[in-house]
Order: sequence, then C-alpha cells, then structure tokens
Amino acid sequence: MILINTEENRELVKKSPHKDFLDLSIIYRCMVSSEDNQLGTILVDYDFMKLLKINEEELYETARQNTKKLLPIKVKKLDDIVSEMLEQGIKEESDLYVISNDIGMNGAVCITYEEELYSLSQKLDSDLYILPSSIHEVIVLPSRPEDKLWLKELVRNVNEEQVSKEERLSYNIYYYERKNRKILIA
Repeated sequence: MILINTEENRELVKKSPHKDFLDLSIIYRCMVSSEDNQLGTILVDYDFMKLLKINEEELYETARQNTKKLLPIKVKKLDDIVSEMLEQGIKEESDLYVISNDIGMNGAVCITYEEELYSLSQKLDSDLYILPSSIHEVIVLPSRPEDKLWLKELVRNVNEEQVSKEERLSYNIYYYERKNRKILIA
C-alpha cells in the first residue's frame, strides 16, 4: 500500500483501485523486488486487479497484511535519527517521532495503522499532530492547540522548499484523537 495525495494524483486514482483516507488515497503496488533499500514495484490498476481475480476489499486486506509484514512500521525519535546522522548525542530531547517503514520508502502509509498511533499517543499521554513530511514518512508530536497554526505554516514551507512534487503528501496537518481513536484533518 502507498499513500498519495488524491487531488495531485487524480488521473492515477481514476484508473486504479484505491481507498480514500482523509484528503489522501491508498493505492496498491505489487512488489517485484526489494534490494539495497530499493523497491521494484508495479502499479495495481483495474486491469491488474482483474488478473488477480479479487475485489477491492480483498485487495485492500491483502495489501494491508503484506505491507505490514514485508515493510514493517518503524517509529523512531527524531532526536535519535539526528544523533545517528551527526554521530553525536543531542543535548535537548524533544517529543518528535518519525513514522515510516523499515526501509524509509513509501512509509507514510503507516499512519493508517491506527493501533500504532494509539500506542504512541498512550506513551506520550496526548492526542497527536501528524505532519506529512512526504510519501515516505510523517512526523508525529504531542498536540498542543497553540501549535496548530505554525505547524500548518511549517508543512506548507517545507513542501514548497524541500519536497519534490512527486513526493509531496499533503499541505494539511492531521490530528489523532486518542479518545475516539481516529485521525482527522486538523
């Protein structure tokens, strides 16, 4: 499964089985190889789905199970990632987490795994803001209402200045309500 921006990928969404998820769409790709953190995949369009002789719900359930098994979720503190890159520790710790898969490719779809978001929200004892970094990953942090506006602006700026159009997930930020265990557009 891969998470993409619905509006930016209208043509692809029209010709492919998909599942709506907020302002995004889950599409499906068939993995043909995985070597050296590179994925070889083929888009599952409606013709391919017919060849598989399954319906959209079966495709979703199979893809969900396979994605979780083949590309397991990875939740890591942003501080730890930066420390590894700099090869030294960071003095001040933050509550920022990066969610992706174990190879860091097309891992933003991991936000559809509600049980992992719930677990992180319990660990942080907070609802969560989810920032769409790219199709490859998202950044998650405890929610504070006063952060909403500047986080939206941050996502907009990063998308415009740092993320290629093909890898841009969304200009929206998302809010995970742990009480109701659901994600909303913030």
